[in-house]
Amino acid sequence: MKKVISVFLCVCLLFLLTSCHSSKNKTSAQIIEYNLTSEPKTLDPQVADDDSARLVVMNLFEGLVRLNDKGQPTPGVATDWTVSDNYTIYSFTLRSDAQWTDGSSVTANDFAFAFRRAVSKNTASPAASELFAIENAKEISAGQADPSTLGIDVIDSTHLKIHLSYSDDNFFRTLASAVAMPCNQKFFNGTNGQYGCDDSQILSNGPFKFRDNYGWAHGEYLTLRANDHYHGNHAAVSGGVNLTIGGTVSDVIGEMSSGKIDASFLPSGSLQNAKKNGYNLTSFSDTVWALSFNLSALPLTNENVRKSLIGSINRQYTLASLPQNCKIQNDLIPDSVMLGDTSYRKLAGKNLLMKPINNSVSLLNNGLSQLNMKSAPSLTVLCLNDPESQKIASNLIQTWNQSLGLFLNKNTVSRDDLENSLQNHNFQIAIAPIQPESNSPVEFLKQFTTGNTNNFISLKNSDYDGYVTSAEQSSGEDGLSYDLQAEHYLNDHAILYPFYLEDRYFASVKNVTGVIFYPYNGIVDFSGAAKVVE
Repeated sequence: MKKVISVFLCVCLLFLLTSCHSSKNKTSAQIIEYNLTSEPKTLDPQVADDDSARLVVMNLFEGLVRLNDKGQPTPGVATDWTVSDNYTIYSFTLRSDAQWTDGSSVTANDFAFAFRRAVSKNTASPAASELFAIENAKEISAGQADPSTLGIDVIDSTHLKIHLSYSDDNFFRTLASAVAMPCNQKFFNGTNGQYGCDDSQILSNGPFKFRDNYGWAHGEYLTLRANDHYHGNHAAVSGGVNLTIGGTVSDVIGEMSSGKIDASFLPSGSLQNAKKNGYNLTSFSDTVWALSFNLSALPLTNENVRKSLIGSINRQYTLASLPQNCKIQNDLIPDSVMLGDTSYRKLAGKNLLMKPINNSVSLLNNGLSQLNMKSAPSLTVLCLNDPESQKIASNLIQTWNQSLGLFLNKNTVSRDDLENSLQNHNFQIAIAPIQPESNSPVEFLKQFTTGNTNNFISLKNSDYDGYVTSAEQSSGEDGLSYDLQAEHYLNDHAILYPFYLEDRYFASVKNVTGVIFYPYNGIVDFSGAAKVVE
């Protein structure tokens, strides 16, 4: 009898061990694999400004609102809100069960502290300007006012009121961005200046948390798992997310097929293979490729010289062959950019690009004369090394040779090298990608204001800066008017000339669903994602 019982117990134990092992394997198989091209510089939400950091922050933290797959605000920590008729007072009611990963409550004070930190001059946040619509934010950032004067009223632990100096069409998008994530003041003070530098120096409140052990191995990986203390509407349903840090994936389709990664932005030329493999695909158009001049390089500092170059372009001949997934674009700001709930192009009109000029030779000579130059120096056109981009550059050079008597060189480079050259202002003329960080016209235009880190053309003009600043601080027809003046400035002064619009794609393998990605800023939200394991 004892022998029978022993055998029975062994069978039961074996069954339990097998079941546990099977369950563990299934959970492990549900983990989504994703690659970050670079390591986050910091995961301090108020300071984070690189794409990798913002992606991780989006999943570790939750702001007052989140954005759905259409870019519309949905409840985050806030369950409800009201907005005044002039869109300058936003009142929020927070979830009473919102918690940090240590189990403590997320309160209105955590948001007030975060906003004040973000605009404080001492913080030197690169994203502080995103909050300048809030009363006194700009003055605080300039050191002209105390952070306590920021237009934030904490009514009680679950009620918060935000006062804006002017109506901001993008305010809900700002509230869902990294800079607007809450910050626990007690925890922050306890990190002694190391907040966001390591997994142990982060207290988060979003759908995910760091894995308890080895959550962040610098230079190698970050591991996110479901946050047990999260009680919001976007609870993580996947087994978690493994984020490897390994530079650019050279063979996206191959690594997705082998299971090394489960989702990715597709590089040019990979679309057909992604379709053949039955991957989930979403297209978006967020990148305008434009003829761009380095305004700090002679003779391109002169407007007449630039006008002669653009005015002599045979557009049909130049753009006879386009790169893959591209279509001709006649405006600097594409149709997908929104002003409020309406396409900016629908409101602003189309085909604003500079038109051909008959006296382009006279303009060139006048411009060179104004620069005290007898002839134009050697110039080089920088472009991508794909066949179509090279052909466009060759057509340009041929046209300028025939119509203006200029002789130019062509420098073909990889996309990484192109972006590095633009960032370092190491070019004269380039066929360059322009991609704002959000789908609003002012974000596109703000890239070219004086001192902006994305201002690769080195534009410095107080009139242009004024248009953009006024556009930021205005709404409705006034905001549209200033946006249009800034866009006209870029066109009419021959600074940028649109060529084509690139359709890009985000893909996930067939058994991964619910991943939300946001065009323009490269953020991927895994909170509602699931990986089905058969």
